Amino acid sequence: MDKIEQIQNTQDLVFASVILRILATLIDYFIILIVSLLIIMPFNYNALVRIILTVILIFSYAIYSIVSQTFWGTTIGKYFMKIEVLKKDFNKADFYTMIKKYSIDLIINFFFLITQLYISFEIYKKNNNLNYVFDNLDIESNKYPMSKVIGFIFISYMIIKLLTCLLDFKNRSIHDIIAGTIVVKCKK
Repeated sequence: MDKIEQIQNTQDLVFASVILRILATLIDYFIILIVSLLIIMPFNYNALVRIILTVILIFSYAIYSIVSQTFWGTTIGKYFMKIEVLKKDFNKADFYTMIKKYSIDLIINFFFLITQLYISFEIYKKNNNLNYVFDNLDIESNKYPMSKVIGFIFISYMIIKLLTCLLDFKNRSIHDIIAGTIVVKCKK
């Protein structure tokens, strides 16, 4: 298909609404949450398990999104909401594009993981009791300002993603702008 034909085919292109995008993301997170819980259920549910579950949930969402959108063109949530991610030139998003799209998410989540590990190590150094760390991490982590900073960065990033999506006429979020992608309603 040449470029002129491609542009003519996109004249009736509809950008996915913010609501459809949020619903697709919630479906995907729900699926990953269920799978993560099934993996972790056999273990004692304490602070360590919550950290592991959070890390699995966050990193697996980015990896799941990158892989599924690269190879199948969509995620399960996007499939049910009938939306798909394309490059801004209307071609299918490739692996490199999807890495760019989710790079900020991966970086923020990496710092969350490092912060939780650092706080856990500091609590362990004070108490020399690994069980104490696992059972009291939620309470103890509030004593560390870096925990609040990472939480603030994460929440701020989510707000920025939502605001850019609401303010952009193509409903692109910040990660779409960085990666050069658009999210469109499928014609199927």
